[in-house]
Amino acid sequence: VRGILPCLSEDCTIFNGYGPTETSIIATTHRLPCREAASIHQAADIPIGLPVANSALYILDKNWNVLPIGVVGEICIGGGGVSPGYLNRPLLTAERFVADPFQPGGRMYLTGDLGHWLPDGSIQFAGRIDQQVKIRGYRIELGEIENRLLENDAITRVVVIDRDIETAAGPGATERCLCAYVTVSGPLDEGAVRSALLEYLPDYMVPAYIIPVDSIPLTPNGKIDRKGLPLPRARGAGAIKPPSNDLERALCRIWARLLKVDLDGLGVDTNVFELGANSLTVTAFVSAVFKELKANLEIADVFARPTVSQLAPSLSGGDVLTALEIEPREKLDYYDISYAQRRLWILCQFDEDSAAYNIPGAVTLSGPFDPIVFTMAVERLMERHESLRTSLELVRGKPRQRIHDSLEPPVDVHDLSALPEAEAEERAHVLYLENTNTAFDLARAPLFRFTVIRMEDARFIVVSNVHHIVSDGWSQGIVLRELGHIYNDLRFGQSWISAPLTLQYKDYTYWHNQLVHGGVFAHCRDYWLDKFADKPNGVVLPVDRPRRSVQTFNGGRVVFSIWKGVRDSLVAECREREATLFMGLLTLVSVLLARYSGQEDILLGSPIAARKHPALHPIVGFFVNTLVYRLRLDPNASFRDLLEAVKQEALDCYKYQDYPFDLMVEELELQRDMSQSPVFNVMLAHNNTE
Repeated sequence: VRGILPCLSEDCTIFNGYGPTETSIIATTHRLPCREAASIHQAADIPIGLPVANSALYILDKNWNVLPIGVVGEICIGGGGVSPGYLNRPLLTAERFVADPFQPGGRMYLTGDLGHWLPDGSIQFAGRIDQQVKIRGYRIELGEIENRLLENDAITRVVVIDRDIETAAGPGATERCLCAYVTVSGPLDEGAVRSALLEYLPDYMVPAYIIPVDSIPLTPNGKIDRKGLPLPRARGAGAIKPPSNDLERALCRIWARLLKVDLDGLGVDTNVFELGANSLTVTAFVSAVFKELKANLEIADVFARPTVSQLAPSLSGGDVLTALEIEPREKLDYYDISYAQRRLWILCQFDEDSAAYNIPGAVTLSGPFDPIVFTMAVERLMERHESLRTSLELVRGKPRQRIHDSLEPPVDVHDLSALPEAEAEERAHVLYLENTNTAFDLARAPLFRFTVIRMEDARFIVVSNVHHIVSDGWSQGIVLRELGHIYNDLRFGQSWISAPLTLQYKDYTYWHNQLVHGGVFAHCRDYWLDKFADKPNGVVLPVDRPRRSVQTFNGGRVVFSIWKGVRDSLVAECREREATLFMGLLTLVSVLLARYSGQEDILLGSPIAARKHPALHPIVGFFVNTLVYRLRLDPNASFRDLLEAVKQEALDCYKYQDYPFDLMVEELELQRDMSQSPVFNVMLAHNNTE
């Protein structure tokens, strides 16, 4: 825009026209005086304007509902300018040209473009539907990846799409992957391309497949025909060394599935961290090896041996154990509680009205929503997971789990749609606070609840809350995912097929308690008791007032973002040192605390999922354990040296993670201090769960 301004006088006017070839070329126009154009930084900031005569434009969601001002949806065009379709392309015509639901007898073209209404009735363009995708929970702009790929001198043209690719997990199993199709002018070093991408993009934006093609297929009107792009072909081995025995093949197969890469593109000498492995995938790998190969593998082993050729010898020498199977318990009136539950139960006895261990959340839903069907879905979910029907009751002076056969789903529905907007918002806020700040009575099930608030015909707020004693972060992912599946199954007749649960939280509790009592984790116990035998103090930070004698849990929240360049540099540094992002953050936080406190012995707590056994992955319950990292910092050490020391400390803690933190605290026989938590008083929680 700025480039053309010097060529025009101030009294000139620019008209920004928008319209696809499938309509009358120009469907909207926006009038922009040159004196106003001076404030525009890029063409994308200029609205595409108002519809021209005899043209009708709609902003619709995927269900063809008209969207309000400011909400992004697909731009759809109706009216006299819509063409009959594509010549000799009946299938493509049927896909893009549909009956206009708002004008009887009319036709509507689905542009695939995104936009939203502005208050003055004009439209702001917002990109392409096929350029915005979601992979691994991250919203991705495909155009950003394409631009980075084009920086490679050998690549002349590129298109990136997301598509479902069959995996090695079994027949019909697929994963959503990014695929980059490139035309090249010479030899293409794929490894160099990936390394270059990782300098600027996070790992989840690096395509799983980079596929050279002779040309990019186009539609008759010159647009990219994404459906004409071929499925990824198996990569040739080339310099990749293939597995030479059954064990190596099995390990490569597991890695390829977890990292979502082509099996033929992963050799025995491939460093899995260069393909994006992190602590979550390493944990999943250890569980998969245990489940499929019946081999006991520590997380630290994977970090120390990041290639299959390095890792396989440690397994092939007979390091195979009898699987410690978890068996379902017989039906009883009451069941033992876990160590984690026991400590939380004790803490709750000091203040029964405290909501400190509630896990609240809220989402806004736009579009059709049926609270009755939602309530039915919650009831189905309760039938599936016993933890959602569990209370903790005193039996002969000891807390025990009681699992109820059936309970009414705790869903409270409020309709505020008839109230004025300001009054409705205020009332909704009150309802939110009532749900999230009200304590649970642990002796009365269920220990979770939903509040459904109808704000308008197509806008709802759903508030959720659950007590930590029956759930954790991993469990919340299970609940939300399965609740969505069940709701869609009931509401739309979709078929969600999930294997029935053979194990429940009570079965884990009995199994884990038996292992602790039986001395299976004796080596873990010795590690933690030796580490804290001198009963070190937590971080002593300078404060502006004396600490209260009893914790109040009254605090504040400061939210800030780290500049992307700093984040990317940290990721690159961690990758070079074969460390995870969490280890890098742990190093940074410990250095910060050391500088504030003047201490060189820093104690940092952090939660860990504690679901190494694969049978525990689909169960709702309170599994999470706490690890305490003891970081002795040399003030003269470089960051790399500190990162290496922190990495080793983290790997040691991972190795001994099975011993309950709560039992360790008891055995340390610390002097009780109600003003702060035992052992540590600063926690780093890295929320990278699904």
